[in-house]
Amino acid sequence: NLGEKGWGNVRNLGKNINTTAWDSHPSLSHSGDTLFFTSDRLGGFGLADIYYSVKDQQGNWQQALNIGPIINTRNNDVSPFFHHKFNVLYFSSNGQPLNFGNFDIYKSYLHGSVWEEPKNIGPLVNGEGSEYYFTIDSESQELYYARSESDPNDLDLHSFPVPMEAHPEAVVTLKGTLKDSNTGKPMKGIVSIIDLEEGIEVAPKFLRPDGSFDFSLINKRKYLLIIQGDDFFRIEEIFFLDGNMEINRTTEIIE
Repeated sequence: NLGEKGWGNVRNLGKNINTTAWDSHPSLSHSGDTLFFTSDRLGGFGLADIYYSVKDQQGNWQQALNIGPIINTRNNDVSPFFHHKFNVLYFSSNGQPLNFGNFDIYKSYLHGSVWEEPKNIGPLVNGEGSEYYFTIDSESQELYYARSESDPNDLDLHSFPVPMEAHPEAVVTLKGTLKDSNTGKPMKGIVSIIDLEEGIEVAPKFLRPDGSFDFSLINKRKYLLIIQGDDFFRIEEIFFLDGNMEINRTTEIIE
């Protein structure tokens, strides 16, 4: 504890938290009553799993519990950070799908007692190396994390404005398609979204082989949709997001 005279005596959190295995990466909830951490103890779902413990009314930490197989994989799931305001857990993993490098950072929302399927927070944060120790400020404006390009022991700290994929309020879905108006076949190209109100960066995406796309965005904002086609066409459309939305468009290719 940090008192007026500085740090007090260091105390072991006890056998309900610690084991003879590796127990590390502690992250305390904003209310101070839940501790998230990583351990490679026996009985987990993978090499290293995320666990949590809750304080009882007497201030004692209860037996640590595995956070479960939705978050934990067969590989390593580490460095948890829980955003109390939006009930979202950020963590690093090399076992989740859609991976840009070795360890990537993911987010999962807690609905009641059930964790939502984790989502990769995107290429503006995750790269070819490994990313760990994600933290976001209370206003969801700046993020902080550590990145290793190759050597896991050689980490650099990074900080920049929170992009859309990492934002805890980006929970509303925009989806759509683009097809050839003559043949009905899907088009190829890149889809970009611009937040016209707050300027939060959104990573562009390629149209899928079936011509579809989707984004998770912050609700009640005005956006600009831009589709730049491989056949040298460009589509621009301003829209206001008010709940889940679908934009299906067609275009004609001029030979």
